[in-house]
Amino acid sequence: MKLNLITCSGANEHTEITDLVEAFGNLYLPEVVIGVQVCGKKGGFGTARYWWLNALYHYLNEKEANLNIGLHINLDWVDRFINGDVAKELQHFLGLTLYNGRPFVKYVQLNFKIGRNENPDAKKLISAVKYYKKQQFILSCSDANIEFIEYLFDKFSYKFWPLYDNSFGEGIKCDNWKAPLFENVVQGYAGGLSAENILNELHKIDKVVGKDELIFVDAEGKLKGDDGYFSIAKAQKFVSECWKFDWHRVRG
Repeated sequence: MKLNLITCSGANEHTEITDLVEAFGNLYLPEVVIGVQVCGKKGGFGTARYWWLNALYHYLNEKEANLNIGLHINLDWVDRFINGDVAKELQHFLGLTLYNGRPFVKYVQLNFKIGRNENPDAKKLISAVKYYKKQQFILSCSDANIEFIEYLFDKFSYKFWPLYDNSFGEGIKCDNWKAPLFENVVQGYAGGLSAENILNELHKIDKVVGKDELIFVDAEGKLKGDDGYFSIAKAQKFVSECWKFDWHRVRG
């Protein structure tokens, strides 16, 4: 198993941009991605998150700095996206290009759960995704979504990355991690991950993942500080612990 990506989620308008870029503003292998949660109320035009994302974009261009950004699409925006309707604000962010030609948003995670969100339309979803060729799309994959995601792969052969989190954002650690759904497709794992447990959990995941398969991990809840907001220090510690495993597996 090889660790391909480390996502630290939860940065937002309460996160100081200069500190964020200083902490994570390089391209690492495995890459570190800063995840930002968005929906109509938290990302729509005029909201604090909308202006924060725009400020982050302009800062990266002005300083010619690197930072991998992932947008995690929730609530009304994900209901629309999985039925082929992309919010204008989301179109704006996905269309932004940085000074070096890279997209401002590199990863897009669709946080929908069948039975809770609107029922997805496979053809319309694929049509919307294919429009954004510069982004890698990630699908939240709880047990409720597996059948639909398998259908997407079988019918359309599109290379989504599944993110397995059966607690669906509740931060509950999985007792038994599942093997990747598909061969030669990057599989993600989330749910209750923290700097304190990630090494142990990576070893558990390693037992169900093939030697040459690529995975990524995603943490959010355990990265919050005492104020309830994203903690750069906790995210740095989480990344540092992840690197310990990757160094041992890939280079040792």
